[in-house]
Amino acid sequence: MKNQSHALRCTLLFLLLAITACGNGGETSSESEYTEISSLPAITPETVLTISDSDDLLFNFVSHVEPTSEGHILALDARTSRAFLFSGDGTLLETGIGEGSGPGESQFTSSRFSLNDNDEFMIFSQVLRRASTYRIEDGSIHHLTDLTMERFPNGFELLSDGNILIYERKETTPDGRDYERFSIMSPEGEVVRDEFLTLPGAETLEIRNEAGALMVSISSPHHPANMFAADDDIMLVANHKTLGFDMYSISSGELLREVRLPVRMQPISRDENRVYVEAYIEAFGMSTSQASGLLSEMPDTRGVISDIRYDRSGFVWLRLTYGPGEPENTYRWVVLSGTGELLGRWDNEAGARLLHVQDGRMYTASEDENELQQIQILDSGLETPSS
Repeated sequence: MKNQSHALRCTLLFLLLAITACGNGGETSSESEYTEISSLPAITPETVLTISDSDDLLFNFVSHVEPTSEGHILALDARTSRAFLFSGDGTLLETGIGEGSGPGESQFTSSRFSLNDNDEFMIFSQVLRRASTYRIEDGSIHHLTDLTMERFPNGFELLSDGNILIYERKETTPDGRDYERFSIMSPEGEVVRDEFLTLPGAETLEIRNEAGALMVSISSPHHPANMFAADDDIMLVANHKTLGFDMYSISSGELLREVRLPVRMQPISRDENRVYVEAYIEAFGMSTSQASGLLSEMPDTRGVISDIRYDRSGFVWLRLTYGPGEPENTYRWVVLSGTGELLGRWDNEAGARLLHVQDGRMYTASEDENELQQIQILDSGLETPSS
């Protein structure tokens, strides 16, 4: 832990930001001042509730935790396709869904999950290519519909009007350019608004077999790549290579705000890139002869952020990419207001995964001292920022 703390301090000191947040009109502020992430106020959250693993739960991999409008807590275990519904004090009310191919069942749900304001939630099964919708009512989980999806979503958001915001990566234009798109789909699977938003496609590495056939495309945390978060009528889009976000209205498609905090980029060593490339080649059992070609396609500067969370009460959480000498599962976050003001940092040396944020509370999954998974709800102590 001492060495990890030292690496953390070095990384925070190295990452200098020139703050120039852009407003609605895209105008850049006239004054810029340099600051250090390490000088931001540290967020020291207080534990509100802990749900520990037990024989009644048998968590495998908790991928989502969110509160419902009635004060219940919904958790999803992606590897077993089980949903857990808890009361506000952590009492188990129901275990629902289950693994299978029948109505309302799912397989390998991965990270594709969304809960809306009507206490309806949707999960996507990669194996079945099916999105299933459920409603939480009277302390129980009720299956509503199963929808086979022709499009393969890399992410989605179940909106309060029943429509679905779909995020798709790696689309290709007729002239061969890759791009990503957001579109709106009806509950019946019909496209309501096609290409609501399009973005340049992520840069990827392509690993091929001896015959030249594509095996897998990967994008490292240091490649330019997009990510998004949505809640209610707001969608945020961010990129690995920038510290900031674009804020959109989902209903109108209007760009509401652009926030950019220009960062002094950190170089990434060729040795570190080589370790990354060779690990993937070994994982797929491919020849190391591909290493030099793939290595030449790796970026020479580190990514800045690797994930984003949005709290509708006015907070934007950005996870910083791990620094030199740190493991990939380093969880370190900075918090901004919706207008781009830097509010604080959460160093999170315990390694808790931040799954959801709402009304200043942090919904996390982590391991306890016995290496068993636990769900924790934390109070960030942040004051709701002015809009």
